Amino acid sequence: MKRIKRILCLMLALSMLFTLSVSVLTGCDDNTPGDETTGGAGETTGGATSGETTGNGGTPGGDPLPGGEADHKITVRSKGGVPLYDVTLLVYADATLEDLVGYGSTDENGTATVALETGKTYSVVLSDTPDGYAVEESYPIVGVDTVIELTSSVITDDTSLKGVTYRPGDIMRDFSFTDTAGNTVTLSEILKEKELVVLNFWYIGCSWCAKEFPYLETAYQAYSDKVEVLGINFVDSEIVSVRDYKEDMGLSFPLMIDTTLATAFDLSAAPVSVMIDRYGMISMVHEGALVGEGYFEKIFGYYTEPDYAQGVFDSLEEIMPAEKPNVEMPSSDDIAATLGTQNLGIAYKPETGESAEYAWPFVIGEKNGTKCILASNSRVTGSYAIMYATVQMKKGDVLALDYFASTERGMDILYILVDGKDIFQISGESEAWSTCYPYVALEDGEYELAFCYMKDESANEGSDTVYLKNLRVETVADIDVPTYIPRFAATDLRDDGFGYETYATVVYSEKDGYYHVGSENGPLLLANLMSASRFSDTSAWLSVYYGLQDGTFDAAFGEKFEAYAMYANNSQIYGYCPVTTELREYLKIVAETFGLEQSENEWLQMCLYYDAYGTSGAQLEDPTKGLWHHSAFEAVMGKENVVTYDRLLVPRGLWYEFIPTKSGVYRIQSNVTSTDISDRLVGWVFLKDQTVYYEFKNEERLYDGSTNVSMVVYMEAGTPYYIDIAYWDTGRVSGSFTFNITYEGAELQHFVMAAPGPATFYESGDGVIDAGHAVTGGIKVKLGDDGYYHHLKEDGTLGSIVYADFSGFTEIFENTSLKTMIEKTDSFNFKISSDDQWVMDFLEIFEKDGVSYKEGFKIEWGDEYDYYMDYFKVEEVVQGKYHGEGTDDTEIMKSYIKKMLSGGKNPELEGCVPVDAKLAEILQKLLDKFWFEDVEDGWIEFCYYYLYLGPTSTAK
Repeated sequence: MKRIKRILCLMLALSMLFTLSVSVLTGCDDNTPGDETTGGAGETTGGATSGETTGNGGTPGGDPLPGGEADHKITVRSKGGVPLYDVTLLVYADATLEDLVGYGSTDENGTATVALETGKTYSVVLSDTPDGYAVEESYPIVGVDTVIELTSSVITDDTSLKGVTYRPGDIMRDFSFTDTAGNTVTLSEILKEKELVVLNFWYIGCSWCAKEFPYLETAYQAYSDKVEVLGINFVDSEIVSVRDYKEDMGLSFPLMIDTTLATAFDLSAAPVSVMIDRYGMISMVHEGALVGEGYFEKIFGYYTEPDYAQGVFDSLEEIMPAEKPNVEMPSSDDIAATLGTQNLGIAYKPETGESAEYAWPFVIGEKNGTKCILASNSRVTGSYAIMYATVQMKKGDVLALDYFASTERGMDILYILVDGKDIFQISGESEAWSTCYPYVALEDGEYELAFCYMKDESANEGSDTVYLKNLRVETVADIDVPTYIPRFAATDLRDDGFGYETYATVVYSEKDGYYHVGSENGPLLLANLMSASRFSDTSAWLSVYYGLQDGTFDAAFGEKFEAYAMYANNSQIYGYCPVTTELREYLKIVAETFGLEQSENEWLQMCLYYDAYGTSGAQLEDPTKGLWHHSAFEAVMGKENVVTYDRLLVPRGLWYEFIPTKSGVYRIQSNVTSTDISDRLVGWVFLKDQTVYYEFKNEERLYDGSTNVSMVVYMEAGTPYYIDIAYWDTGRVSGSFTFNITYEGAELQHFVMAAPGPATFYESGDGVIDAGHAVTGGIKVKLGDDGYYHHLKEDGTLGSIVYADFSGFTEIFENTSLKTMIEKTDSFNFKISSDDQWVMDFLEIFEKDGVSYKEGFKIEWGDEYDYYMDYFKVEEVVQGKYHGEGTDDTEIMKSYIKKMLSGGKNPELEGCVPVDAKLAEILQKLLDKFWFEDVEDGWIEFCYYYLYLGPTSTAK
């Protein structure tokens, strides 16, 4: 029972940790399989912390004891109060340090006992103190009790991490990184201003990292004056990808790439949060995602308290104790009478032992007029309720149960364990009472059941509990809803404890490209890549990852295996991926490398399958459906193709295979009516080898892509293309939308942006004034003989004329058009600088508000009023003296307004003007005026051109 308790207590945290696991997890939510995880918590060791160096002592009365010998206790601790273990003490008769009279070593309480003559003053020398502590030459001992406090700080004299393995209690060595914004981040400098530094280790493909980030960001916003968070990516290598990820997730704390710290912390999982306190000490290392504001807010609050009590903590409970139950479990007879057990004589028991004080009971209640059993820890964040029972079952017996769930789907979960291993999950919002079948017995015997409702720290939904009734034993023939029970592919442990006697017979199916159990139509064989398995306590992926670090596997093997790990990471059954012929060979290599060579089938120890009941013979569907070409959904032209999100997907989206029947240009367009940014979509078209064939850039002039995507692509008949349309929000876990595919013709002149890349701004050195340039990523252009600029194609020939958009919003000046800027602003008067323009805009606002410009700017600038009045030369601007260096080209630009095209048969051209040399020159001057200097042909940011799509074109 204790073993089951340990599994249950860690269930929630371990299911969020992209790392090892030890128990089997099946799902009951909507009668679909759930996660299979197990786990163990790593042990931590105590160590030193920090404080000021002081010495004190004496008897309780303050006077030395007269004559005789007595035990003298000498305690060494940090300023924050953490005892320092295994410090060597040499006691000398006096401050000359010549006559050694005693010695000792501190115990786990930081105390050493030395027998010394009383009534004398001694000096003690400390050695073997942990790194990072300031130690004086000696300390006085006066009396029988002496406390020595040592000050710690980040180690700056030796910052090498070679051979270093960090443990809680260690003092950090200083480090510096460059974050995605190009800023240098140095630990010692941060701790001069902040009271806590959190190292959050993550990587882009980690789904639980993505789930955790929004909660971490919310808490960071509340505590950023006292807390710094450093997001350290220890897997990915492209800083641009990390920068884009940060923007997509809306994170404000620094992100960076580094592997050295991850190695020093011996990381094998993500996310992991390391708490470094104000003294530079590693106070706690938390493995697993913290999904809920309550976690981080309580952590930050604890470490930033003025009277912070320093400690080395093994778990969050030590700084944020769980709430104790305030109700008692009814008697076993009352539970049995309510739950309805067909007179099976089941005895129901609560949690016992040390953990009982935090284990909430199951109680008797009512749901929709029906008497039932429910977990009593509703809305008690970070809590669990547990109840045990035993039941006699015969081979073929089925455990049946009716439930009504009213919880936060996938977060607040009722787990049903059978003999501590087969787990059935119930969560979400039920519409009515439903029946589930958690277990089918394979042999006669007594089975121990455990019901555990885990309540996390995040949102409360519905009644925030699960209601149970009518527990019973039935037969397989009684199962009337699709039910899937996990079975290991390796069974019957050998007598010597190494390997297994029996392995499932597996057969390859040409129809789907996967291995099945028993026959081509049998249960799908699934490889457990992300959790502990019968093969090893280390997951298959981590075994490969470690093998890559020490050279056991080469990079090519690692890259291919990682692709399968990614599918498993996004699988509907977390961590499991169907076995292809390629993956089978990879698993064999892992088994041969790390196994005992007991059998050529050892690789099957990393696999399982699901027996299906109540499905009329249908097997469990591929849990990686839509994640890759093997399992892509079918995209059909001429119908609404439905995309449904039911979990976090990293990378984003699901694949839909489209094979054109004829070559030509196709439009792929989503259909979302919402304009909410949370419903915004992005899209790609992939080839079978996973290379990007086309990426949506919102480049069509007549298409509003604020929420939807529209991708116009040339495709070859018979070639499979994979459409991936996904939510822009990388943290999105649910939602639904549609897309359709239409044929545009054999070829097309497609009117698109000349520079679809975004305009990027940089901050000036003083941190106040915006400066920088635009990154266009656009086409090359050349002035043609007709006097207009054209697209300069790769073969050196000229293509389409380039057109400036006068009537639409531009990518740079998003809230206005060129026409409006010409008619209503001084933007094209280059006698007026951008600073002048800025001041003039404020003068106009102040005038409308009836406020003098001096009063207005005093409100705007506060204490820096004098500085900015001088910086912007406000008085000169008020007097009509401007500081630009060019001419007033407003009238010239007005003449171009008259040249705006009307569209007609080409509606995409309405409001556009063909670009000649003069117009290009003036548009470039506009960019230079507004801090986009030195961008060659930057003026194409305002422009469109016709891109040919056809048999001789590429995707773009």
